[in-house]
Amino acid sequence: MIRAIDSAMDRMGALNYTLPKVMRVVNDMNSSALELVRVIQMDPVLTARVLKVSNSAYFGVRVEPISNLRRATILMGMNTVRNLALATAVQNSFEIHSDSPVSSEDFWRHSVAVAVLSDLIARRSPLSHKEGEKCFVVGMLHLIGRALLIQHFAREFRQVVSEAKANKSSATDIEQVVFSTNHKKIGMRLAARWKLPDELMDGVAFYETPEESDRMTTWVVAVASAAVKRHGNMGFVGDYEFPVIDDTIYDAINISEREVMSIVNSTLVSELDKADEFIRGD
Repeated sequence: MIRAIDSAMDRMGALNYTLPKVMRVVNDMNSSALELVRVIQMDPVLTARVLKVSNSAYFGVRVEPISNLRRATILMGMNTVRNLALATAVQNSFEIHSDSPVSSEDFWRHSVAVAVLSDLIARRSPLSHKEGEKCFVVGMLHLIGRALLIQHFAREFRQVVSEAKANKSSATDIEQVVFSTNHKKIGMRLAARWKLPDELMDGVAFYETPEESDRMTTWVVAVASAAVKRHGNMGFVGDYEFPVIDDTIYDAINISEREVMSIVNSTLVSELDKADEFIRGD
């Protein structure tokens, strides 16, 4: 099974060639929006997404549509464009088939919900603005390993989902039995192969066990993931059990479990509609 998974990774290839250039420009303190525009305009797919999203409800309704890439990039901000480029590149690497036990819509809706809630929690945490912005991307992409399993091993993953439901047990533990590995290990290998940021690799590895991580971005995403699963009506990724997050994690990010669920019930649904448009570019 490990060989089959390696083969699936090989068939996926690498991320879009534009992404490393986008990351390099955004992470360079001396770079400008114009330099980012020069990179984006060489990729027609990403250019179309940036323009489409800049005119979406996520950034408010305007009288005249934005048709200039530089204006769109300035409006959205360099970090937002980076987030969009990363999410677009990874999302385009996966195609969940209709015979999967987890639908494409459910998978991405759950991922978007975790990303948005991570962003909302990060704003209240001790994280700096720059570090807090990373939580959106980590939340969006923390399940890339499971996306591979769902896409390429639908029959086996159906067994995982069935056993998780019947036994009310951890889908991750069942993955380990069925595949001799699990989505977190696969996700880390994908992240390393694609040279994704360290905070993303950490979030992939420890979002279910945040006490094993020393990164606050991972703690935020862990809390968001557990809350979205607890809510139970924001997509589905094969889990029927959610981890219990220790109070020390909540204390460290300056929020209580009750406050998180209040955000979920009062704010997340409306924010999710906007962010879904941001991610999908619909």
